[in-house]
Amino acid sequence: MRQFIEKKEFIIPVSVVLFTILLYLLFRILVNLIYRLNLNRGNFKGKLNNGRDGITYRKRILAFLIYGIMPIIIIKYIFHERLQDYGFAIGHANFKPVYFILMASMVLPIMLLLSKKDRINSHYPEVRGAFVSNWSLIFSSITYILYYFGYESLYRGFLVFGLRRYTGDFIAVIASMVFTSVTHLSSPGIVLIGSIVSGVIFPYIVILSGSIWALFVFHSMIGISMDLFCIKAKKVEFSINANWDSVMDIRNKKI
Repeated sequence: MRQFIEKKEFIIPVSVVLFTILLYLLFRILVNLIYRLNLNRGNFKGKLNNGRDGITYRKRILAFLIYGIMPIIIIKYIFHERLQDYGFAIGHANFKPVYFILMASMVLPIMLLLSKKDRINSHYPEVRGAFVSNWSLIFSSITYILYYFGYESLYRGFLVFGLRRYTGDFIAVIASMVFTSVTHLSSPGIVLIGSIVSGVIFPYIVILSGSIWALFVFHSMIGISMDLFCIKAKKVEFSINANWDSVMDIRNKKI
């Protein structure tokens, strides 16, 4: 038993899971700390969402550092292994770009329909300033990309590739799905369901492609597209309401 525990086949997968849990908890603790600090300073008072938007920016940058950079440090300086073995390679031709085009053609129309639902566009974009400021939308998109790099690095790179060599693909995929689903527990129900489905599909994509990079680009596109769709849906709603109010004003004046 002791000889088995000392073997790499035991140490690496157990360490991968423990480090993933540790990084997730560290991220949640720091995000909660940032929230409490902003709450104590009264940054949520008034009509503007500057306090909440600031938390969202900080949360995404933290995800980049904790989920993205720290796994790289662990792989290089604690495990002493190659980054290529954890999905940071260029990839191979087993999964062609045309597959992402097909996936996008199926996913984007569904997202467009969902963006018109109040429970979705009341949650997205997370940076509420993106509704009224193009600069906020641009900065939100940049920080979203940083967030998704961290997200894919930890849950699809470090976790999936760190496990699959020792546990097989199935356990690696299930472990990734569990972690990514937990990160969506506070999201709208339909988003949580989507995270469970994609939590199974996306790990298999990185396994087939041998890399996180294509999925990182695809996932970033989905996140930013949902923001754009929700902004568009809200603008249409505001426009309809404004036109209706104008019609009622004219009608009332005539009466």
